[in-house]
Amino acid sequence: MDLSDSPIIVGDPKNPNRLHIIFMIFNAVERKARYIRSTDGGSNWSSTFDLSNGVNANGIDSISAYGNKEVLYRRSTNAGATWSTITNLSNTPDTSWSPYILTNNAGEVRVYWVDKSDGDYEILCKISTNNGSSWSANYRLTDNTAKDVMVSLDYDPTNSRWHIVWSSNEGGDWEVYYTSDPCPTSSDDDLGVAEEGENVVFRIERDGIILHKDAEVRVFDVSGKLYISGKFVKGEKVRLKRGIWFILIDGKIYRVII
Repeated sequence: MDLSDSPIIVGDPKNPNRLHIIFMIFNAVERKARYIRSTDGGSNWSSTFDLSNGVNANGIDSISAYGNKEVLYRRSTNAGATWSTITNLSNTPDTSWSPYILTNNAGEVRVYWVDKSDGDYEILCKISTNNGSSWSANYRLTDNTAKDVMVSLDYDPTNSRWHIVWSSNEGGDWEVYYTSDPCPTSSDDDLGVAEEGENVVFRIERDGIILHKDAEVRVFDVSGKLYISGKFVKGEKVRLKRGIWFILIDGKIYRVII
């Protein structure tokens, strides 16, 4: 006997008659992610499509076809009539699960998930700027020894801002944390976070940056408001809260995620 579980339904904002459902089918020998659609407002439904492509899944969020759980992705460019091949988005050496995906009207897609590759639980993210056709490298939202889980996000089209929340026991008990737009699109070198080399300006820590040289530093928040301004010496920490910061040092601006 098959057990159908974990349904997710999504409507098409451009066509209210189009409905899309993803769900799981479990039985004694297989676990598969399935898809069906309706083009007439739910009166009739298509036959089911195997999103897992024959691979046993551990849930809609992850598939263990690659030696460990990974976050896999498929896309449709014709309202679900056909689907692309599977892309392994996480592609990490340990368990990846519990992804959350969202897009905006500019064609930017963001995926966040929980990953155990460092031995603890961190939130990783990946972005696409072309409606999921290609993807960035993996980036970190969190980097600590705590457990960071249960990520969720939303997009504010009025102010063009992403909003992200997750749970963490970083402070000793479980709390809900928030930040906006924390998934960088620049390389580590552009962000000034390279760990070695004579030209490294600073390194990022959990509560700020440590300067590798004496410098005049100006820090701005995402709205452009000046947050910190002053002279700092080599080895001194510029303390910053969680969020996105733009740091001006020696005429160069660094975009930093704390």
